[in-house]
Amino acid sequence: VFLFGRSIGGAVALHVVEKYQSQVSGVIVENTFTSINDMIDKVVPVLKFFKALNRNPWNTIDVVPRLTVPILFITGMRDELVPPAHSAALHKAATKSSLVRKAEFPTGGHNDTWVRGGREYYETVKSFVGEGQ
Repeated sequence: VFLFGRSIGGAVALHVVEKYQSQVSGVIVENTFTSINDMIDKVVPVLKFFKALNRNPWNTIDVVPRLTVPILFITGMRDELVPPAHSAALHKAATKSSLVRKAEFPTGGHNDTWVRGGREYYETVKSFVGEGQ
C-alpha cells in the first residue's frame, strides 16, 4: 500500500506513515508544507502572534527525518499557496528513507499540478511505485 496526500493531505499521510511504517510500502506527497505555523507566516502573517495557541501544528518537517519508507515529493513550482521551498525542505529532511525522489512541475499550481504535469506526472508516480516495491 502506498499513501498519497496533497497539501494538508500530505501532512496527514506522512503522520500516518510514521505510525504504520511496517505496513506501508511508501508515500507520495504533493505540494505539502513543512508545518502549519510556517504556513501561518506565509498566508496570514497577521496571526503569527497566535501560533502558540495552535493545537494542530502538523510539523511534517519533524516527521520526515524519522521515515524509512520510500517517499516521492511532487511539487508544482507555481504553487500559489504552499511555497515550493517547503517541499524542498521536506525532501532534504528525508535522510533515513530507503528511497527518496522528487518531481518538480514548472507550471503546476497548488491544485492543478496533476493536470499541468500531464503524462509525465503519471509516469513519475508509476515509476516511483515500481521502484518502491
